[in-house]
Amino acid sequence: MKHNMLDAHLWDNMHYLFRSLNDRMIHASFCYDFRLDAEILKHTFEYIFQEIPVLHASFNGEFFRSYWSVAPYQIDQVLTFKEIDDADLEQSQDDFLCGYIEPDAPIQMLVTVFYHGGKSTICILVNHMCMDGGSLKYFLSAMCKIYNNIASGAPEGEIKMGNRSHMAVYECLSPDARKAALRLFKNINTKDDDFFPLAPSTPEDHTMLIRRKLPSGMLRQLHEVAQKRKATMNDLLLAAYFHSLYEIAEFSDNRKISISCAIDLRRHLKGEALKSITNHTSWMQCEVQQKGARISDTLDSAKQSADNFKSDPYMGLHGFPLISLIFRIFPHAVAEKLIFTVYSNPPCALSNIGRIDIHTLNLQGHEPIDGFITGAVKYKPYILLSMSTLGDDMTLAICTRGNDKDREIINHFFDVYIQNLKTLIAEIEETPSNS
Repeated sequence: MKHNMLDAHLWDNMHYLFRSLNDRMIHASFCYDFRLDAEILKHTFEYIFQEIPVLHASFNGEFFRSYWSVAPYQIDQVLTFKEIDDADLEQSQDDFLCGYIEPDAPIQMLVTVFYHGGKSTICILVNHMCMDGGSLKYFLSAMCKIYNNIASGAPEGEIKMGNRSHMAVYECLSPDARKAALRLFKNINTKDDDFFPLAPSTPEDHTMLIRRKLPSGMLRQLHEVAQKRKATMNDLLLAAYFHSLYEIAEFSDNRKISISCAIDLRRHLKGEALKSITNHTSWMQCEVQQKGARISDTLDSAKQSADNFKSDPYMGLHGFPLISLIFRIFPHAVAEKLIFTVYSNPPCALSNIGRIDIHTLNLQGHEPIDGFITGAVKYKPYILLSMSTLGDDMTLAICTRGNDKDREIINHFFDVYIQNLKTLIAEIEETPSNS
């Protein structure tokens, strides 16, 4: 392609296709107990944008093909600074994070630093077409290292756009495994109708980011009981989601329901392939046959479903060869229509973005005192529960386009969800270790 053009890869196209289902944004916010140096941060992002051209490129979804056009930009278009009162932080932060970047905009990442009461909160909004949560964590770690290097007078350091193609996953497999994976044309996820009970749409619907932290000390308790139960943290989080969905959606206890969980395909990557600004995400459709008599019973069912997926050495790779083939042999506009005949958007999804390494986010000797990452704003009737962990805190977040009634429903869901986690902890703690 021309030097000012970049290939549009499979996940770029897929997230563009999802524009009717969600806003395709990823949101991040981190608070520091000092004032970030504006000039150093400008230098940091000037360097990063030079190294990662997809962040200043316009997406072109033409009839026959799709591609990125690298665009000129000024760093002041990317990065802004605002002085606010401490009391205004939450509203100012949410107003920014509920923003939107058009795919054909010349800049695909926006950053605002809020200065408040001797502290700094850096908020980042980025197009999911450019990167997923895994790449954003790599980006944040590299950003902080570059900032610190500049502050100390050292060379900026390294950040790579890397190989953005989904084929990077296959390149890390053995030859035999690669051949087998490239024959997995069938999508093993199926269509379901287990919808979250959001309110009917109204003209007042707007983008909202609703979040809740787990109570102090709960994260440690969850790790302890997960170890006792020989389960993962995800198993526990998924079980509470299932149990809570039965309750708030008023599903019959005997109804089979499913929740799709995000899979980080970096499990298949090695070495330098891990350093890239792209998407390496898939989904596993976990299900339970019925609501457990106790939430620990629901945990057993959710864990068994997740374990069935984890036993597959090609976990997360099913269906990609077919989707890739469709995009490769058909005009882009035709491929978009065909994809929806083989892809089913999950009504309810969970994305545990995981632990954000607080030490690598150190800036001039200051670790963030608060922070989170969330997934995209889903459009009704779909919903995504995101989790991210910073230090001893886990933040739950749901981004939706809704109204005051939806906010009330989601806050009630968080109440039920956290209570179910408390109940799960209590049930496991009272169970003998050898059971």
